[in-house]
Amino acid sequence: MDVPLARVEPGRLARAHLAIYKAAVATLRLVKGRGSGRAAWMLERVFGAKNAAVFRVFGNRLLRVPLGDGYWLPALIGGRDYEPEIRFVLSRVMNAECGFFDCGANIGWWSLFASTVISSPRRIVAVEASPELHARLADTASLNDHAFTCLNRAIWNVAGERLSIAADQRNHARASVTSIGSVVNRPGYTQAEVLSTTLDDLGREFIDSTVSGVIVKLDVEGAELRALDGGQDILHRNCLVVYEDHGADVGCHVTREVLRAGLRVFYCDDSLRMHDIRDATALAVFKRDRRRGYNLFACRPETQFHDIMLDLLK
Repeated sequence: MDVPLARVEPGRLARAHLAIYKAAVATLRLVKGRGSGRAAWMLERVFGAKNAAVFRVFGNRLLRVPLGDGYWLPALIGGRDYEPEIRFVLSRVMNAECGFFDCGANIGWWSLFASTVISSPRRIVAVEASPELHARLADTASLNDHAFTCLNRAIWNVAGERLSIAADQRNHARASVTSIGSVVNRPGYTQAEVLSTTLDDLGREFIDSTVSGVIVKLDVEGAELRALDGGQDILHRNCLVVYEDHGADVGCHVTREVLRAGLRVFYCDDSLRMHDIRDATALAVFKRDRRRGYNLFACRPETQFHDIMLDLLK
């Protein structure tokens, strides 16, 4: 199902570009059911990189996506809902008094969702390490009257450290942060320097006593444990963490460490049914696809978020 289209930019050529892309995707799905991303990349070589579609998401929010974006375009045109399990949970735990830290925000999808609930831009902090993606994130904020705050930083266990961000130019869901000096020699990847910050630093700067609870979404491609290590103070508050445990990690290493830290972990399956994850074995039952990331939710027992998550289990 297509997400509503607000406009195509800059003009007639862009409309032709989009029409051909849609026709290509329809054909591909009839033949083999995939290839939408590759179609976007190939058509960009023909039409150029300046064409874009502006979509209307979450009601009245706007999101600009280049027509050569092989990650977001397939998700918004003819694709299934994007991470419906996260929307299911956030729509039940988030309220106007919450803070939201969108770490690894990409182009701002979940920050836009949060802005439909939380009115203060200072309570929605979108953190993106890649300079290129941060520019698109800032564009998303600008399109929506600066509904959230953007930071070009990497979430880490210490603040102020110079790090290296390596990003896949085609699939910008694949980006990773490493220490300075690490060289990424992979075709199609770009590398840049970025300063680090921590969850606790974000909390000190953006969260005050009027905030009822903080939701932290971590999409930091392998830096989850470092990020959590830098959030010891905030994690002891009424805090809900949304994180990924990748299917390629058969040992469920991140979840093992989250449980060891004393947090309760919950998984929402594809049918939007909640499960209590008491150990890594319980999660491994659901991790059947090694190419996929599995989103989980974690919080301290005896917090308001914990009570809500227990209600969702019923």
